[in-house]
Amino acid sequence: MDCVKVLIFADTNLIDGIMKRHTLALIACLLLALPLRAENLTLAGIWNFKMDPENKGIQEQWFARDITGDTMELPGSMPERLKGYDITLTTPWTGSIYDSSYYYNARLEKYRRPGNIKIPFMLTPEKHYVGAAWYQRKITVPADWKKQRITLYLERVHMESHLWVDGVDAGTCNSLGMPHVFDLTQLLTPGEHVPTLRIDNDMSRIVDVGLNSHSVTDQTQGNWNGVVGKMLLSSTPETYIDEVQVYPDLAGRKAIVRITIGNLAGRKVSGNIELKAQSFNAERFHIVQPLTQPFSVTDSLETVTVELPMGDFLTWDEFSPALYRMSVTLDMKGGSDVRNVHFGMREFTIEGTRFRINGREISLRGTVENCVFPLTGYAPMDVAEWKRVFTIAKSYGLNHFRFHSYCPPEAAFIAADLVGFYLQPERTVVGQQEHVARLGPSRRPVYHGRIAADGALFRQPCIVLHADIRQ
Repeated sequence: MDCVKVLIFADTNLIDGIMKRHTLALIACLLLALPLRAENLTLAGIWNFKMDPENKGIQEQWFARDITGDTMELPGSMPERLKGYDITLTTPWTGSIYDSSYYYNARLEKYRRPGNIKIPFMLTPEKHYVGAAWYQRKITVPADWKKQRITLYLERVHMESHLWVDGVDAGTCNSLGMPHVFDLTQLLTPGEHVPTLRIDNDMSRIVDVGLNSHSVTDQTQGNWNGVVGKMLLSSTPETYIDEVQVYPDLAGRKAIVRITIGNLAGRKVSGNIELKAQSFNAERFHIVQPLTQPFSVTDSLETVTVELPMGDFLTWDEFSPALYRMSVTLDMKGGSDVRNVHFGMREFTIEGTRFRINGREISLRGTVENCVFPLTGYAPMDVAEWKRVFTIAKSYGLNHFRFHSYCPPEAAFIAADLVGFYLQPERTVVGQQEHVARLGPSRRPVYHGRIAADGALFRQPCIVLHADIRQ
């Protein structure tokens, strides 16, 4: 199963950014957020766990039996949970140790002793592991999820995931920059089930992008194994909102809303689309006139475009990061589905050699963010931490980050939208250009297909630039 493109704009996380601002806007956003888009069950907690360094689990059908002997808390990474092997002088790092004098320099001898290994250029976690690892737990699907579409959402996995449910293969996904989403509609019924997850971070078996690819290296974002961020089992009606993208049109004083509708009913489905939007994160409060438009879908996936007049709208930039919260409702006979998103009315253009935001000339005063977070080995998954990072950067006069060779998680975009900070994400798993060429015809489509999925996130106001490949 391929990775499913998902446009995710946080609901509860945004409230954290609003709380200290305007009570009226907060109350309005809470009202607008109801009802929720889908029912969610968190799968965070203790999972049964087993390492598979010899890569024999599939052949021996570990997915069809109980995983026993150890446990691990998810979300989390193996190094973070102290799973794996102790660091030694022969630890197989992902990346080069550029200065080989570490191995013979007398001054560094004390850092080569067992129990005090300190590797230059690497994050040097307490534990290290490259290979397959298995995770398993029991879940209970609610009785009212019968005849619902059910998906498993894993926000950030490193790197390839393979899922079985009750011993039945549910598919694979391998993306570092996008969530792994599995459609389990045909595999889950109300009652108890056992999902088994195999995660592999051995890049030689997934996509070999070279020794020093920057996006997958122990020098920056560690080559960890695990799942971080949100882990959700969700249900929606058979006809549901798959994706919402919002394109601001300042000259036309409107927002162009493209709604991708999924239809598992096997027949034509008709109803109404209702859009409601109002501002937050701003001094002035603005309610957009609600809009209702009929829709009809027959295919399993169709996109409907709705133009929402914005009236006397507020614009978003680094000085006044006004945002809008929108609820998109599919109202159909016998049910409904709701998706809540946020967006900003902003226009980023180039005139000659200068950048402009909403017609005003600006300079991007930025730095490079290399995904160096040594306490975890991966980028923060919460909005509060990214707000702290961007606020510190703004205090030094910066207004822009380039994410070197990787795409940060959703939380970074939400925080930048709230703080008013311009971002340049880059597509993930980017290797050296000459190595990409050596992947060959059979591997190259897989490589490019994976990074193409990252484009689903490039719709938030903070994202003004993005790069297909580094440098």
